[in-house]
Amino acid sequence: WRTLLEGIAASRAIGGSVWDRIAASMRGIVTYLVEHEAFFRILIQEGQAWGLDPRTESARDDWQNGMDGTRALIAEGIESGELLPGDPDLLAPSVNALLQAQLARLLDRDHDGGRDAEAIADEILVSLRRLLCGADAAGVTAAA
Repeated sequence: WRTLLEGIAASRAIGGSVWDRIAASMRGIVTYLVEHEAFFRILIQEGQAWGLDPRTESARDDWQNGMDGTRALIAEGIESGELLPGDPDLLAPSVNALLQAQLARLLDRDHDGGRDAEAIADEILVSLRRLLCGADAAGVTAAA
């Protein structure tokens, strides 16, 4: 768990555009959860929506730190004009919820065990780009 959180923080600290940092963070999360699918399944089975404040106090601080980082990155992107205007307090949990729902669906769809984290991340990033940038992001990857 700590490895995942440290990776997210490191990806947000890289240089580049807001979208580059969002994409790097998302790729890191997806790669970790694809490589640790049993851990991901436990998170899903807990029945907690990632966009909502966790029930347990032990998870609350990590969740809040993640939300704060996502919110700040989104606010920066809105201020710079890179992302659509919106409320970062609503968009940050929406990003988490989209990741949770799509990753669970994509892993369920890929039953042969040959899960390609890059391909899964690409699909999720298309939806995130639509949410945050408003672009028809079909075929758009993190580099675009």
